[in-house]
Amino acid sequence: MNFTKEKVGLKPGSVRRPTRPFLAIGECARGPSAGYYPPVSPLALAPPPPPPQFFPGQGPEFEPFAHNPSGPRGIYLGNVHADVTPHDLCKVANRFGALESVKIVDGKQCAFLNFIDPAAAHAFWTHAQQQPITLGANTLKVNWAKSGVLSADIVGAIRQGATRNLFVGNVEGHISEDLLASAFKEFGELDSVVILRPKKIAFVNMTSIHSALNAREKLQGKQIGDPPITLKINFAKEVTGRRGPGQQGPPQQGPYGGPLRRQGGPREPMREPMREPMRDSMREMREMRDVMREPLREPMREPMREPMREPMREPMREPMRERLPPLDGPSRRYR
Repeated sequence: MNFTKEKVGLKPGSVRRPTRPFLAIGECARGPSAGYYPPVSPLALAPPPPPPQFFPGQGPEFEPFAHNPSGPRGIYLGNVHADVTPHDLCKVANRFGALESVKIVDGKQCAFLNFIDPAAAHAFWTHAQQQPITLGANTLKVNWAKSGVLSADIVGAIRQGATRNLFVGNVEGHISEDLLASAFKEFGELDSVVILRPKKIAFVNMTSIHSALNAREKLQGKQIGDPPITLKINFAKEVTGRRGPGQQGPPQQGPYGGPLRRQGGPREPMREPMREPMRDSMREMREMRDVMREPLREPMREPMREPMREPMREPMREPMRERLPPLDGPSRRYR
């Protein structure tokens, strides 16, 4: 059984007329059979696809249907070392786009990445074919994987700014990272937990958007710790398109396809804990330096200046007095 060619342009019955050439859409055939419209391909009548609509407040890398809505979003990673964590995979994958989920299969040395944008998954796969990706001591095997269709709830949440990363406010000094991790890990696996003590905030990164949505819904306004604090949770921006030292990847693209210039924005959560203590220590050193200098400056200046001033003044004045002629009349300058 096989397909056969569908015959077009033939008169029913035994009389067969010569086939007519295809005409442009809407152009009528002239001659005895005026009013005859030749068959037209249905693809030629299809309307052009609508332009992509980006998420409010986010770039084109977050639009799941911007480039190829039917393209695969899933990536299979093989030969994953046992010491590799979800955080390591997220750092590599976020260079190409935002992630929906990350999962490491225990005991099988493999992992699965689901990107939000199919174009980001294609960029990751293309880069891996051109330049192999190494994590730890192993070179990853990259291939396509099946990925389910994004549900309407997830798509709606993403359009409202939902990501895997959660911002937690009102974090007091007695709240530890282990306490936050124990509260959030009930809703899914964690990527990382970072607390910024000077700002009293924290970043809790989950391994999937679904887990982040559940955690935010169930823990919003809850109290943890002793004395208890009330959690204030919101979504944080997922940083994409950045490359670390020695890493290579596609440059981040702007809304018109060109390279995106480096602009100010939120810093990476892992760098903040290192910056704040350094700033505080440098501030304290400057304050101590100024405090130590002030008491020493004035007592040292005046005693040293006065003995030097008088001996220097007199020898300089006497020769000048001798040389100057007496002023017994108007000077030549004003004559």
